[in-house]
Amino acid sequence: MFFCQENRPKLKEQNPSATVGELAKQLGAAWQSVSVEQKAKFQKAADKDKERYAQAKEEYFSKQSAAIGDDEDEDEDEEDGVSEDED
Repeated sequence: MFFCQENRPKLKEQNPSATVGELAKQLGAAWQSVSVEQKAKFQKAADKDKERYAQAKEEYFSKQSAAIGDDEDEDEDEEDGVSEDED
């Protein structure tokens, strides 16, 4: 993705009438011709972003779990006939 983000604008400028599919083929061909060293740069960026995403996902789901847990506690109190306002 990072390779495409970096190179797509250049290819689009060189081929303004190219379709999305044509640009994708050109990007694929360009990726195949990239050296191992250059690919490593993009792979490193992808790995870093993957870690960022995993952390963000974990934070999101832990917040969701906490919110669901809070809702369940309120539901249990309401079933007992006790509301938090009455405590």
